[in-house]
Amino acid sequence: MNNLVLVATVCGLLQFLSFSEFGYTFSEKITSAVVIGTIVGLMMGDPKTGLLIGAQIELLYIGMIYPGGIVPADGGLAAVVAIPIAIKTGLDPKAAVSLGIPFGIIGGLLYELKKTINIFGLHKLEDMINKSGDPKTIRKYQDVFPVLVAFLLSFPLVFLSVYFGPSVVGAIISDIPQWIMHGMEVAGGILPALGFAIAVSVIMKRKYMPLFFAGFFLVEYFKITPMGASIFGACIAVYLFMNNKSSKKGKKEEQTN
Repeated sequence: MNNLVLVATVCGLLQFLSFSEFGYTFSEKITSAVVIGTIVGLMMGDPKTGLLIGAQIELLYIGMIYPGGIVPADGGLAAVVAIPIAIKTGLDPKAAVSLGIPFGIIGGLLYELKKTINIFGLHKLEDMINKSGDPKTIRKYQDVFPVLVAFLLSFPLVFLSVYFGPSVVGAIISDIPQWIMHGMEVAGGILPALGFAIAVSVIMKRKYMPLFFAGFFLVEYFKITPMGASIFGACIAVYLFMNNKSSKKGKKEEQTN
């Protein structure tokens, strides 16, 4: 089997797994951009580039929230299409982030389309219950219909995009002027920072902001590695947690006395 056919098949199955929401947290984690980047990178013989692109796409969508169950964009679809195309065409990792954005938006729209179609399935199920009432038929329809909808809306799109995408994107890239490619790389470099800023704005608490800036300037001026910064951050988080816990315990004992 052609390697690209295998990669396209695995990517299609990963997106189907995500789209069917199998196991909820399991499918969400296994189809995160970082995991997809690792899997696709290993399959295509370039795990470093796969992980690098996956991490940047993950950062872009890290602050995304789902108001009322609405999916604004699908970071998994962005990763599962952009990463293999970028590795195959040798596209710069920063430009690959820009390539994934349209697919992320399409993924959000497909989620809403899936829910809309499933509503029709629900009405059909209701009719079946009122007319026949056969439990086996109803159960079969209940299990098969949403899975079939998820498969048809996810697998063909991803398989065809990954299989034919490299030749199409490669032809487009060869015709794009260098200054536009440079603009895409710059935009792709900024987008992960934007996603991280959104995440910070969501979880931001004013009393913790000095720690955020202290961490930033420690990394910038003392050249601490991300692993070192993570260890320092974990130590401070444990200290704050223990301190907060003993403070609450002290207040409770004071109220009791």
